[in-house]
Amino acid sequence: MNSLPDALFSNIIWTALHSAHRSFAVTHGLACRYPSEVVPFAAIAEPTRAALDDLAALLGPQPDSVWLFDASLPSHPALKVLDTLPCLRMVPAEIPLPSPTRNDILPLTPTDTADMLNLTSVAFPGFFRPRAGEMGAYFGIRDHTGQLVSMCGERIALTGHAEASGLCTHPDHRGHGYGEALLWQVLRHQRDTGVASFFHVSTANTRAQMLYRRMGCVPVAETVLTRVALT
Repeated sequence: MNSLPDALFSNIIWTALHSAHRSFAVTHGLACRYPSEVVPFAAIAEPTRAALDDLAALLGPQPDSVWLFDASLPSHPALKVLDTLPCLRMVPAEIPLPSPTRNDILPLTPTDTADMLNLTSVAFPGFFRPRAGEMGAYFGIRDHTGQLVSMCGERIALTGHAEASGLCTHPDHRGHGYGEALLWQVLRHQRDTGVASFFHVSTANTRAQMLYRRMGCVPVAETVLTRVALT
């Protein structure tokens, strides 16, 4: 069965910001985060009052907030928990990936940022920010009018591993197989560039889970994201 190394994934955002994504890291002592315009993720080195002091120092006034992975957080007077999000961490099967079946999949570049934000505001709100496209490669499909109607790309990057993320399709264009084709495209890109793929899906998103399982992907861990902000 596929698995992911605990040494990398036990504190995934901390590891990412101290390895493949160190260029994004905003750090303060025992805490670090991505810039708010990239993605709303942060991490602490350890679940202590000192680390939470440092995390609080990285947060601006509301509406600034960050999500932490698998964080067992002691109470802190400067911080409050806003939400939690249970997720599955999944990986693709170790099988040959199918060849492309579409000729309308296009690489997305910084010039596509406005269209990507427009799409995600409808289909994937909250996590995609103006600089998220800098985190890795993104691909999309446009309709006959030129509107971006589906996309998928890369988000969290660790040494030797990259997350497939941002998979979304405009509600008016679902049911055409765009999402599956784009996810295969990202997985092929990652395999071609020599990194192992993984991704996260909300436990409540049964539609996406059905797609991933149909593609042969398997869950390897459960994780809970916790969103915090200054009190």
